[in-house]
Amino acid sequence: MKFMKIVMICLMIIGLTACNKNINEKPDKKDKDQEEVTEYKRDSTPGEIIYITLEEMESKLKKKESFPIIFSTTYCLYCRDFHSVFDEYIKTHHVVMYEVILDNEDRSEQENLAIIKKYFPEFTTTPGVFYAEKGKEKNYLNFSVSGMNETVIDEWVQKYKLDKK
Repeated sequence: MKFMKIVMICLMIIGLTACNKNINEKPDKKDKDQEEVTEYKRDSTPGEIIYITLEEMESKLKKKESFPIIFSTTYCLYCRDFHSVFDEYIKTHHVVMYEVILDNEDRSEQENLAIIKKYFPEFTTTPGVFYAEKGKEKNYLNFSVSGMNETVIDEWVQKYKLDKK
């Protein structure tokens, strides 16, 4: 019985000391990334969607610009779902999203797909929401994995500081 008490006390001591973080430790990479997300002033004025063509998208990428972009079609129900969430979201978040409506382009679907895949190889379906940084694909916001809601969009916006003042 005495042996069990000693074992229990030792386990409790180990458990308590293992949970304490050394205050002199430097933050690890994850902590630093989390700090960066919250260390900027967010602009709560309304944002907007700017409609562009694939040629204009290619021009922005060749100029090594950074911007969020959505590829959509007018007949896509998921695109409508995205807009119902995002249109409400940008009323209080100054995010400028560029959008290419693919069925407004004067090409076949295969030609449009070839152009998009050149820059955004992960693109498979609409809505395709991406962040381009310095002319290259940085991130694909995959709603089939993350779900499509305001929280997911807001975390993505904060990650890339798309509503920064």
